[in-house]
Amino acid sequence: GDAPALSPFQCNSVAATLCGLYSRAYRATYDAQVITAGVGSGKSYAFQIGALIHIAYRALTGQSGVGVLLLYPRVAQ
Repeated sequence: GDAPALSPFQCNSVAATLCGLYSRAYRATYDAQVITAGVGSGKSYAFQIGALIHIAYRALTGQSGVGVLLLYPRVAQ
């Protein structure tokens, strides 16, 4: 079957996450990333893709230690 496609906001999120991690010029201009989208749209997945790429990069380059911290808000009613 066809692989699921990322939405435009997910692609932008991955790019922003990786630029924030690896580009000093990007960090000089931007100091945060905010994603807004509907419930169930894939916001968490968008972050996790960039985080997994970063973790893989660290593993492949022999770096150890904490590479990503994910705080996930829980909606309580």
